[in-house]
Parts: sequence; structure tokens; C-alpha cells
Amino acid sequence: MLNKTLDWRNPAAIDAAYIWKNEKILIDALKLQYPDLDDITFNKVEFVYAQYRYLTLQLKPLLDMGYGLVKEKTEWLLEQYLNHLIGDFVEPIPEYRRLYQHPDFGTLPDWFEYIDSLYDAFYGGFTPHNVSVLKKMNETATNHRGGYYRV
Repeated sequence: MLNKTLDWRNPAAIDAAYIWKNEKILIDALKLQYPDLDDITFNKVEFVYAQYRYLTLQLKPLLDMGYGLVKEKTEWLLEQYLNHLIGDFVEPIPEYRRLYQHPDFGTLPDWFEYIDSLYDAFYGGFTPHNVSVLKKMNETATNHRGGYYRV
């Protein structure tokens, strides 16, 4: 229900009234789903769920090779990242024949390290290593496209 007494020009008030409450519900649900994860791993799982839109916006420029199917590639990649975090089966990228849902370049460890760097950047733990990981992936994407597209 919409709170008409809330100052809708104040993002902090909206965050406190709506966004944080929903995030708290999400955290509680994730704790029930994944009770055995250590704190760092749990925080990364929560990051994927709570910041899914942010992650898709960060991955889209790298995954878009002009052939479409970016949504499928992003969903598959984040699903594999979650499986990696929770210790579930991670579907490998075939070495010789990538399918439509697979990224066009990079290995899963490269992509997982990239997502870990996005996590660090989002929460302020950005290091020179994170900068080099993000730069490397951006350069790889640019080279894979033949250098005509810069992310």
C-alpha cells in the first residue's frame, strides 16, 4: 500500500520505508534457504539476489556481441555463479562449441572473478586487483569484438 504521508522527493525516506524492509525480508528468506554458508559467501549470494538488476546492467555490455541473447547469457552466468557460491554443480562452458547461453569469451573462473570484483566495487572494498580484473575483462571484450566496441 502506498504511504501518502511519505515525502516521495526524499530517497532516504523511501529506502527506509520500502526498499530496506523488502531487502530484510529477502535476507531472512535467504538465511532459511542457505543456512550453512559462511558470512562472506552469504553476502555474495545476497548481492546476486538484491542487486540482480545492477549485475545485469554491468554484464550486458560485455555479453552483447550483437547477436542478441544477452538476457539468456546473463541469466546463465549468474545462475552458474550462484551454484559456484553454494557449492552446487557448475555447468562448464564447452571448450569447442559454446551454446547460445554461454558467454562468447572468457572462462567461468574469469567471469566469477569479474562478478566478485563488481561485488567489491558495489560495497566499497575496491582494490587495485579489482581494477585490473575489470580492465582485463573489458579489454578482452573489446578485442573479441574486433576492437570496434568499447565498454
